[in-house]
Amino acid sequence: MIIDAEDAREAAEFRAKELEPAAQPWTTMAACYDDMSVDHAAKVLSRDANISTGRNRLFASMAGAGWIYRSGERKQWHAYQTQIDNCRLTHKLSSPFLSHRTGELEAPAPTIRVTMKDLSILHRLLGSTDDLADLIDSDEAAAA
Repeated sequence: MIIDAEDAREAAEFRAKELEPAAQPWTTMAACYDDMSVDHAAKVLSRDANISTGRNRLFASMAGAGWIYRSGERKQWHAYQTQIDNCRLTHKLSSPFLSHRTGELEAPAPTIRVTMKDLSILHRLLGSTDDLADLIDSDEAAAA
């Protein structure tokens, strides 16, 4: 009994090590380390008394600046490659979902994420007066 359990544990560990290289690219592509959602970025920016924005208005501002565009059947937002290359925006992959309309699995558009570099640029473009670091610190304190 104990030997069987030990063998099963070793087999599971071996299998996990086999799968690790295949899982690493997905882990990297789906990770969100130094970026935040557009919704969160809008909330941080709105802490500045001279900036009034929300998720949708921030998307509109980024589109107006030529950083993002709508594409596809669902008119999802996408970042221009130049904005990804210069580290203003990132794309986060999402898991496929079951479409209620077609009954099939569909791959969603990537989620646009705002980097800290982009947050500081947006802060200036939207008419900042406060220090961005103070806004981020107060946002983190409010979340704690």
